[in-house]
Amino acid sequence: MVQPITAKDIQQFKADFKAVPQSNVIKNTVMNSGFLASSQNTTSKALMDPVFSIDLDTGAVSNQKQSGRCSDVCRIKYDAPQLTSTIQD
Repeated sequence: MVQPITAKDIQQFKADFKAVPQSNVIKNTVMNSGFLASSQNTTSKALMDPVFSIDLDTGAVSNQKQSGRCSDVCRIKYDAPQLTSTIQD
């Protein structure tokens, strides 16, 4: 059932809102953070255990000095302006 909001409803809402001592804190939170962010349940986030059930063996870190990635990036940075000018022509 849909009912229109009347001026009397708005006045009642204002009176109810002012009757709550924490209403200014609630108003500031909603206005600064938005309704959805303000309504999230942070208790569940605080209680969440950040432990995952899968452990992967990552092994040792590879030798980055001989990976060749640095020279690849340099080459791309060198070739990019020439390629873009060729493509635009």
